[in-house]
Amino acid sequence: MKLSCNGCRVLRKGCSQDCIIKPCLEWISSPESQGNATLFLAKFYGRTGLLNLLANATDQNPPATVVVAASVCCK
Repeated sequence: MKLSCNGCRVLRKGCSQDCIIKPCLEWISSPESQGNATLFLAKFYGRTGLLNLLANATDQNPPATVVVAASVCCK
């Protein structure tokens, strides 16, 4: 059985092999902080809005808002 990433777990959505949330959380060391960051951003953007924002971001240029908000949330 494959476990969901911490972001998908707090959003209660299925995590797939090509999950768009997991790569965004790799720089956050604590699993609890990964979940908190995802939950904070999902409350701010909404679940669908957050997933759309991450889906439209490029790998080389993540949205600055997501990075800043997640880093503030994790401190």
